[in-house]
Amino acid sequence: MPSAAAFRTTAPETSQIQHQTQPETAPKLVVFSNRPPTNPISGGAALGIKEASKVLNDEILWVALAEGGKDVTKPFVTPSVVDGINVLTVTIPREQYDKHYNGLCNGSLWPLLHGMLDNAHAVKNPGGISADLRGHIQTLRMVFETVRPELATYGVTDETKVWLHDYHFMLGAWMMKKLGYKNPTEFFLHIPVMAKQTYDQLEGQAKRLMEMFFGGLECMNSVAFQTQADARNYHEILAGDEPPPSLGIDMFESTTRRKTTRDGTQTIGVMPISIDTEYAKKVAEEHVPSDEIGALQARLTAKHIILGAERCDPTKGILARLAGFDLLLTRYPHRCGQAQLMVIAEPSRQGVKEYQKYKAAVEKKVREINEKYKESYDGIEPIVLLEKGLQREDLLWSMSQNNWPLASLGKVGTFLAYAFGKAAIAPQKIHIIVNSIADGMNLVAKEAFAVQNIFNSARMILSRTIGAAKELGDYATLCDPAPESICEAMEESMQLSQEEVNMRCWKAQAHMAWASVEKWVHSTLKMFGMEIGDEKPEAGPGTSLRVPANDTERKPKVV
Repeated sequence: MPSAAAFRTTAPETSQIQHQTQPETAPKLVVFSNRPPTNPISGGAALGIKEASKVLNDEILWVALAEGGKDVTKPFVTPSVVDGINVLTVTIPREQYDKHYNGLCNGSLWPLLHGMLDNAHAVKNPGGISADLRGHIQTLRMVFETVRPELATYGVTDETKVWLHDYHFMLGAWMMKKLGYKNPTEFFLHIPVMAKQTYDQLEGQAKRLMEMFFGGLECMNSVAFQTQADARNYHEILAGDEPPPSLGIDMFESTTRRKTTRDGTQTIGVMPISIDTEYAKKVAEEHVPSDEIGALQARLTAKHIILGAERCDPTKGILARLAGFDLLLTRYPHRCGQAQLMVIAEPSRQGVKEYQKYKAAVEKKVREINEKYKESYDGIEPIVLLEKGLQREDLLWSMSQNNWPLASLGKVGTFLAYAFGKAAIAPQKIHIIVNSIADGMNLVAKEAFAVQNIFNSARMILSRTIGAAKELGDYATLCDPAPESICEAMEESMQLSQEEVNMRCWKAQAHMAWASVEKWVHSTLKMFGMEIGDEKPEAGPGTSLRVPANDTERKPKVV
């Protein structure tokens, strides 16, 4: 995911901004997000919004925030077209954006909603978040006031539905009503909702903050969550001390609940987001790895490679994974030299002190473990840490390879090695691990399943606390976020037969063919009461998904 700096903009040279050609018809949907889409559009919810544009015949308008450069003193709007979608980017002065993004959203809301109270500014320094909260509210006011005249030029009326995305816009409907907007508002939360028992532990400023933001969510006409647990947590929190009525919602279904603090009702749904599986497969099969991948292959020579890739974020459980790997080598000493851990931890939100401290702690722990076991590894590193991340295409390719050393020999070399019985390099097993302490969905888990060759699949280790495990847990080795559980999951994964792993992957791919990004879009828009056509039929659990006739139908490229 691009950093905030990637979206910094400078003030226009003139006060007049030239608009792109206006669409012939007014948009049916206005989308608000904290970041503008990349060009071309890729990744997560951005691909979902792109799919929504297709479903609605390109009749959407996308409004996004950007951080201003040093010369920006007041907000302004820049129109553009990205992948055929009209985009209005609202640039916010840097100091203002910092209070909104680093201060309130990532300093308090993110850890609170993940249930990590000790990491939240509102808990650690309750008297110091007032400025951040004011900055956040002022930022929302700037966005909706600045973009309002622009919306009118595109034909947006009071009846046009507004789709607000993620925790940055939890107060979006409240602010819109405050400014006189009358649009129906829909909301999708990308991240989890803290459990009711965690919410009940809050005190003082942190409790008041979350009361305010959950009240903001209740201003929405419709709210969609990633999992049943998130929907239930939201429902129970708003019920207060009164037992809430039963809330049973299946995936891609919604129900109506009566608002507890305001008149009227609200639609609440479980809409797990997915990925463009065909795109992921295409990249894995056709991408030619970069020189960087070749350098990594030279460092990763053990029989078992445990691969994890994410932002260096306290919620992602990297320190727990390192501790679990340390415990594995102590408890199962025969794994010394057999197993290597590859940690791809891209720096994230370095404007937040907790993230700076976490990055330093990860680096220190890697050094300690590598030093502790270096004599058992005969010159190779027990843990390979890559801090700058990988290009998306390289990562997808890497996750699809269940035999890196033989892949590096090329097709002819691999054939000769087997033909003459001289495969001196033992076949490697790749284990992809996602062990977040809490996560909304974690789409890298779905990408990992999607890119696999079902005749030679990598192994999956998933934490029970990520949204993807609610869908794909039957096809992975599950663990809790604690080091002890992670250690045992690693060992269990190493003992699985390849036949079992392949069958699990096939079933996971069948599920994702049903729970597709297209299904997410259609189900979500229908929940909003929008008239759309039927989605294309998909395979799903219990259906007869065709198995490829032979391995040549899904053959990743080798280098």
